[in-house]
Amino acid sequence: MSLPISICILAKDEDELIVECIESVSQFVREIIVLDTGSSDGTIELATRAGASVFQYEWEGDFSKARNHLISLASEPYIFMLDADERFTGGKEELENTIKELTGVGQVKIVNYISNEEQSETYISRIFKNKQGYYYDGVIHEQLMLNGMTITPKKTRVSINHLGYQKEIVSGKRKLERNIALLKKQLTVQPHNPYVLFQLGRTFYVQGDYTQAVTSFLEANRYIESSSEVPTYYPSLVIQLAYSLMKLKQWDQLKKLFLFGIEKYPEYTDLYFMYGVSIIESKNVSEFSLIPQLFTTCLELGEPDSARYETVLGVGSFKALFNLGLFYEIIGDSAKSFAYYQESAEMGFDPAQKRIDQLQLTM
Repeated sequence: MSLPISICILAKDEDELIVECIESVSQFVREIIVLDTGSSDGTIELATRAGASVFQYEWEGDFSKARNHLISLASEPYIFMLDADERFTGGKEELENTIKELTGVGQVKIVNYISNEEQSETYISRIFKNKQGYYYDGVIHEQLMLNGMTITPKKTRVSINHLGYQKEIVSGKRKLERNIALLKKQLTVQPHNPYVLFQLGRTFYVQGDYTQAVTSFLEANRYIESSSEVPTYYPSLVIQLAYSLMKLKQWDQLKKLFLFGIEKYPEYTDLYFMYGVSIIESKNVSEFSLIPQLFTTCLELGEPDSARYETVLGVGSFKALFNLGLFYEIIGDSAKSFAYYQESAEMGFDPAQKRIDQLQLTM
């Protein structure tokens, strides 16, 4: 028996992605709704053929309006929001248990596939009861609200693979330019909104404009520092600013950020990992001795809680092991290097196996 869930998908020109999205969940739920905002490709026909109920909507340049209209079309007791570039990776049991235990809003784990060798994890609110007054607010990077207040979600066991950060998908669409325009539009109404500035920085980063990303992140940080509350996305702001500074090779500013971040979030493994990487990248001989300590700390901490911290998979395991192997290879300790590479390779990290193969050729 299908579950009383409405899958709600907002789409435009997603003919290469929409069918797999629908098929990843169609066998488990009673209803799949696709709200199309003006596709000029085969999205509507393909979604209909895949079993979705497709509705057309005139795009008004506001994601919240579109999502709220999408909610109004749902007829089942529970709503599960998906994007066309996402894939549900579980089974009926995870969904059934989630709606049985759901008292408010459920967060699902999003695994972002950046490349074959790099994935990141975060949690986002996606599952909630229908007809309870939930609605979205914000022109873009919209947030789920109830009675004018942001909600406090609970983590679920539901997991989604997100393909939209892969270069071939990003480069094939004009979504980044559209998103930047929408975020700037929202800033004309809310010029001091740190969340909008944070999302603008993220979008500039994905676009490759690291200077503008840093500017946006720092401006968001200024408004947060002047506030009495620290938002839940603040660790993500710190780590995204760090990535941007690393791209710009602003090593002194980056080191100050790591020291600040580690003091504030001592259990955030990614900060130690990136600090170690920055020492390698900057060829900072004076701090070279810190490298094994930083990556060993990563292993001691393990993978961070992705419900609290946006994280790259492997920073507390196979990637830290690989970088320890790299460090010992650089200083000429082939035995230690091989051991760390071996442990990393046993966790399925292909670059470690390639280094082992190279080392064996020189033995």
